[in-house]
Amino acid sequence: MLVFSSVTNEYLLGKEERMDMKDKIINAMIHEFSIKGYMASMSDISKHVGIKVPSIYSHFTSKDEIIYRAVERELSAHYQFLTTVYDELKKQPAIDILRGIYFGVIKYYSNQEKLRFIHNIELIPNQQLYAKCKTLQKEQMKNILNGIEKIFEQGHSQGEIRGGIQEGYHYLYVTMVQGVLSGLLTFNGQTKLRQDYEKKIWNAFERSIL
Repeated sequence: MLVFSSVTNEYLLGKEERMDMKDKIINAMIHEFSIKGYMASMSDISKHVGIKVPSIYSHFTSKDEIIYRAVERELSAHYQFLTTVYDELKKQPAIDILRGIYFGVIKYYSNQEKLRFIHNIELIPNQQLYAKCKTLQKEQMKNILNGIEKIFEQGHSQGEIRGGIQEGYHYLYVTMVQGVLSGLLTFNGQTKLRQDYEKKIWNAFERSIL
């Protein structure tokens, strides 16, 4: 609620509205960063959220902080998605879980904004910010690898798949998914070709572990 309705909302937002504005700024950065990468400007953000550039600094100290928070939010959303997919499939055989995660992640990143956002992290020129964002990604990847490793262990111990963690199949699986996601940028707008590409890669991998 506005503290004084007769005064501009840039300076007299209540606490709840200020938190909403922070969210709006981060969401605006997610959109702009997906298009322009690090070249996304504070002016771009201000146009999205409807406040002047100086007012953005009452919420964040710099553009780099907003980008970092945007990366943090997108990685968190991705991990939450993976958790949801796993929870839905965890009672299934290991191969079905792995298949579900593979195609689930591809579907998640069929949203080109999300896909370009992740891609543009690799192109951040500011080395300090790049290092901080990569640390977030590495922490997430460690958790993902641990989860995939457990699925392989379960499937191998129950005789559902022959590929065990000793052979590094969990690393191969994660690398495969990352490679497919990179390929999706190539097939933008070519749905049939993209789907054939996704299926052929999965079928080859599945044959190798059954």
